[in-house]
Amino acid sequence: MTLKIALLCALLIGGVFGQETTSTTTSSSTSTKAPPETTTTAKPTTQAPSSTTVAPDHAAPTSRPSDVPEITYSVANGNSSCILAKFRGILAFQYNDTVTKSEITRYLSINATVDPKESKCDISEPSGLEGQMLVISSTGDENMSLSLTILKNNQSEVYVSKIMLKVKVEEEVFPHHPEANTTANYMAQGLKLWAVPESNYYSCHDDQDTPLAGQKSKVTLILNDLKLEAFRGESAEKENFVKTIHDCKNATNDIVPIAVGCALAALVVIVLIAYFVGRRRSRRSAYQSV
Repeated sequence: MTLKIALLCALLIGGVFGQETTSTTTSSSTSTKAPPETTTTAKPTTQAPSSTTVAPDHAAPTSRPSDVPEITYSVANGNSSCILAKFRGILAFQYNDTVTKSEITRYLSINATVDPKESKCDISEPSGLEGQMLVISSTGDENMSLSLTILKNNQSEVYVSKIMLKVKVEEEVFPHHPEANTTANYMAQGLKLWAVPESNYYSCHDDQDTPLAGQKSKVTLILNDLKLEAFRGESAEKENFVKTIHDCKNATNDIVPIAVGCALAALVVIVLIAYFVGRRRSRRSAYQSV
């Protein structure tokens, strides 16, 4: 009897303990269960601008610029100036694109200043003629130096005899240039440009194109609204043209006098032929009458 009572008590105690264990496990399982998964749609946000700045396109244009500045250049000579020039300048670079293999032309307007160290009021020329030199230079996209050598011959005629151009060819300015990232030199010599008597200065509104030869490309120097006065007197004002203007439109065309001379020479020949033919006929008539 005592044994039965002990077994019954053991069963009762075991049942209660099992319920508490189950409840505890269930509660623990319930408390550690992950929350249901939810989908959150992000609101559109404005992207912050990148800290990397894209470089602007510095390539020289393939069409001729229209807003070319007119600049005055004066080479000082004490209180006056020995050279005074004023013009709008454009450089037309012609080269074969190393990628497309086609010829391309890019333009730069000249926006330069006088180089006082390189410009000279008196230079020595191998020919023995008097000479002067105007040198202008610029930085930035142009990054160039342009020099004009001006001579005065024994007939007191003043003219430009040589033009030299030195340009730093930047890849971003001249894409696919065969001389990219080097310094290219261009030159034209043995010239007689814009010739005038010493008492005059040259003036021309129209384009004055001068081709300059380089090693792997060429450049055309285009000047318009050009005024050039050299070998100025010591009393000449720095910014004013003091000599008599010589306008290119009023200059005599060499073709006209040549054509007139040829016509006169032909007329003289015709008159002489007619004279000798007439004289010969008159002699024949005289012989026949005798």
